[in-house]
Amino acid sequence: MKITPQELEDSSVNFNYSFSSCLGPMEHSRYITEVFQKITLEDGYGKELQVIGGINFLIIHIDHAAESPYGVFEVLDAHSEYVARHVFNVIDAENCDFTDEVMEKYQDFFSRNLCLIKEVTINPNFRGYGLGPKAIKDLTFHFSSSCGLFLIQPFPLQFEAGLERKEKYKGLALDGFEKDKKKAQRKLTSYYKSMGFESIKGIKDLLFYNPALINKKLDAIDLEEDHIF
Repeated sequence: MKITPQELEDSSVNFNYSFSSCLGPMEHSRYITEVFQKITLEDGYGKELQVIGGINFLIIHIDHAAESPYGVFEVLDAHSEYVARHVFNVIDAENCDFTDEVMEKYQDFFSRNLCLIKEVTINPNFRGYGLGPKAIKDLTFHFSSSCGLFLIQPFPLQFEAGLERKEKYKGLALDGFEKDKKKAQRKLTSYYKSMGFESIKGIKDLLFYNPALINKKLDAIDLEEDHIF
């Protein structure tokens, strides 16, 4: 759908969150909640004009999983290798607490629960307006009280392989992105660090945000700015 200049001028950006749960035995899956943030452009009457991006992330309930009949290791192992690999970089499987590497970086946490940001996408026509940082700032605003640590792996989506990737990311114009994988990785890492995410010595591939601490870069991202186009 093509947005006219006037519609763009009069529109607002909205962040909509959704996840699913149910009654009955969910077993291991109850302790990992997949959440979708949909970024939409809406007119002055609240009508959705277009979906312009989104974030896919997981809330991993370490505190509840540790007290469950399954335990943290079994919960993560049952979910996916991807999640288990990243979480066990920061959580000790035996004592269910943060690893020494994480404790050396941070001492204060709101909880042991984690937010693992899997994917951030912005429609090509809406890149360059700072929507990515604003979407992440909104996410951390709403989930900081329940998550002790936010994790993100800066992996460039243009290097996802296979036909499934082509269909999933159709319309994102990924072919126009950096072709050199190392350069793309460095660029994306710098992008997330500019928002306030940090590396931890001894942990590869992940960047972190701890909401219990002051973060000047993330704090500087303005959610009150409504006219950005």
